[in-house]
This record gives sequence, structure tokens and C-alpha cells, in this order.
Amino acid sequence: MHSKLDITDEFYSKKRPYSPSSKLLVGAGPCNCSPRVMYTYSHEPVIIPGDEVYNIMEEFREMLKFALQTRNQATLAIQNSGTGGLEAALTNMVDPGEKIVVGVMGFWGQRIVEIARTRNIDVVVVSPQYGQVFTLEELEQAVIKHKPVLLFVTHGESSTGAVQPLEGLGDICHKYNCMLAVDAVITFGAIPLYVDRWGIDVLVTSTQKAARSFPGLAYLSFSPEAVERIKTRKTVPPFYFNVLELSKMWNCFDERIMYYYTYNSNLLAAAKEGIAEIIEEGLLETWQKHEKLNKRLWDGLVKLGLKIYVKNLEHRLHAVTAVELPPTVSFAAFNEYLVERYQIYISVGIGPTAVTHFRIGMMGYNARADMVDYVLDKIGEALKYCQQEKLRAIKLG
Repeated sequence: MHSKLDITDEFYSKKRPYSPSSKLLVGAGPCNCSPRVMYTYSHEPVIIPGDEVYNIMEEFREMLKFALQTRNQATLAIQNSGTGGLEAALTNMVDPGEKIVVGVMGFWGQRIVEIARTRNIDVVVVSPQYGQVFTLEELEQAVIKHKPVLLFVTHGESSTGAVQPLEGLGDICHKYNCMLAVDAVITFGAIPLYVDRWGIDVLVTSTQKAARSFPGLAYLSFSPEAVERIKTRKTVPPFYFNVLELSKMWNCFDERIMYYYTYNSNLLAAAKEGIAEIIEEGLLETWQKHEKLNKRLWDGLVKLGLKIYVKNLEHRLHAVTAVELPPTVSFAAFNEYLVERYQIYISVGIGPTAVTHFRIGMMGYNARADMVDYVLDKIGEALKYCQQEKLRAIKLG
């Protein structure tokens, strides 16, 4: 019988229960959740496998198909982040050595490139000028020139706040025997998204942005043609990302298996409630609300004397906006003021907006007029404080 530990616990006597303060999450995500979603997540977990979870998954899948405007049977969630969803899409659709074209408008497009290269996929990168988007003609020329099996584009590039027009792009890809994959992590639930109408073969999105839930699930949707490609691939995808097996757990093709891996039942239920909120509000109404409130945000930022990274209004994302900081204001001081005084959390710029910009997200549960006005007021206050402190430091120096 062992009676002595080799390592003593010096932490236990010092530890305190986790007691987070209330936060206003208006960066690039995750966002605040509604009381309804929070309540759903707070219940005891459900045993898997079991009918209770399967019932959630059945209803969830149909709701997700509607919210994505698709009839794709292979529409499901995997337990992972949006990045995991991107990796699942690539590892199921493309064999090592095959060629793809990736449209890179910023940080997240480059993330797709990095994932593909770890799988020894032949990647061709095309880029517009940062802050701008591709024309369909530019993407068509890339497909004609490089003859890829897949074109992967980012619908909403949250590092810059730009949105890529997609209508007509699926038809272009299919004309040249190429499939279209889309990263819609930041756009789902915020701006119009039509998977079937736009001929999207592979759609990747996730839970924690305008989809109104917690991080932890990636949503995937594959066209029938994409499913056939997956079935005929030469290499097997990683076990965790095997869409054909996961689709059985989701009963996509009426051939359910009881277990593949353990899903977080609380997260499934909460994420379903987030989608339910969107459906109840109305898809068109949700998209219109995000457009209206983000324009309200932009007008307010301009009145504060700030410059928005994406100049063309038509190409601005109705979810996340990248904003240039004045030369007299450091992000560290600006962010500290908002966090320490008001528990307001924005995001630092990344990729092309790193160092010089901050990013603000008005989406999902936070997409409300009172929230926009409150945050604008506090941003103005923070800017004024930081500029005064800078002048004071100069005088003292």
C-alpha cells in the first residue's frame, strides 16, 4: 500500500475557484452568448451514445442545412475549431501531390496555405492587394492557368475586414473541372451565404462568431460531387477528421453508427440554440441587421476621426472591422484602458493589420444598436485618454 507521494502539492492550498468577471467580447471572436445559449450549456452532460444526443444531432443537422441554404446531406459538425474545419476539408478532399489554388486576402487565407503544405499538397497562392478582394475574372484566370482540383477562398477575411463576392464563382470552377471550397467562419450568420445557389462544394464555418455559441465545433457541408471525390481519394484522411465516418454518426445517409468519438453534448445543444436564434429571427432579417449595425459602427468610427482599413464600402465585412490607430496611440495603452475600466475586449490586428490596427466585431448576440453606441462611446473615451497621456509624457520628457 502506497502511503507517500513523490511530489507534494504546493498549489492546492493557494488555488482559488475560477470566478471570471463579466466581459464584453467585441473583437474578432469569440463573442458573447445569449442567456438562452448560456443556460443550455450549463446542464449536465449527456451520455454518448444515446438517443438524447442523437435527437439533438438530427434536429441540429436540419437546422444547419437551412441556415446554410443547402440540401447537402453531408452537412455536420466536428468537434474542433474553425482551423480544424479547414484541415478536415483539405485532408478529405485533396491527396498529397495534387494541386490547389488558394486565394489569400490576409491571415486566414495564409492559414489555409500552411495547412495544405503540411499535407504535401501542391499549393498555388494568388493574392489581390491587401484590403481589396478578387474579381471573378482574376480567380478564373488562376483556375485556367494552374488547373487545380480545388479552389479555396476565404469569404470573410477577419484580419482585414474584407468580404469576397462569391456569386458565380462556383460556376466558373465547375466549368474547368475544379471544385470550390469556402472558409465562411466569420460570415456565417452575419452576411448572405447560399451554399447551393453559389455552387460551393465544400463549406467550412464554426460556432463562436455570428453563429452565437461557444468555440469548439466546426460546421462542414459537402456537395454530392464533393462526397464522391472523398470516396475515390487515394489516401485516407486522419482518423479524427474522417468525414465519411463522422457522417455516419450524424446519420447523413441513413446509415448511423453508434459512436465515433465523444462529442460535448452541452456544446452541441448550445450551438443548436444559437442556430435556432438565427432561424427564429429570420435569415434575411439577421443579415439585414448586421449590415445596418455595422454601417452604424463605421459612421461612428469615422466621426471619431478613425480610418477603416477596407476603403470600398461594398467590400467591407458586416461582422469585423479593422481600424487604424492614430500614430499617437499605442494598442497596448488603448486596449488596457478598455479592459481595465470597462471589461471591453477588442482584438489586435493580425497579418496585414498587425501593430497598426485594432479589430472590432459587432456580430451575433452583440449585434445591437445600444451595444454599437456604447462601444463607440468608450472607444472615443479611450482614444482621448491615450492621446492626453501621450502629450503629458512629451511635456514631461
